[in-house]
Amino acid sequence: MAAARDPRLADGTLLEGRSLRYWRDLRAWPVLQPLQAGNVPLLQVWGEEDAAVPPEAYRRFAQRLRQSPREAPWCSHRRAGADHGLQPTAPSGDGGDGVQ
Repeated sequence: MAAARDPRLADGTLLEGRSLRYWRDLRAWPVLQPLQAGNVPLLQVWGEEDAAVPPEAYRRFAQRLRQSPREAPWCSHRRAGADHGLQPTAPSGDGGDGVQ
């Protein structure tokens, strides 16, 4: 998402169906801190075949949670063969996604 950091590109420029303004605003959200300080259970589910977010990003997030003062329970679950939407990249044959 390097384009979101490029000040030469206008906010109205489209990238993956969204404006750069959307991506720039999203990048500015304080995502980690509220989750680290949260007092509700957290389930992180991610697809190992996610083309939008690399597996290392999910691993870094989990590592930061482990290092935080978070007291509420949390769990990280990797879906083998799943994409960003947690759908299998190859049909499983059973019709389910394995998350529910």
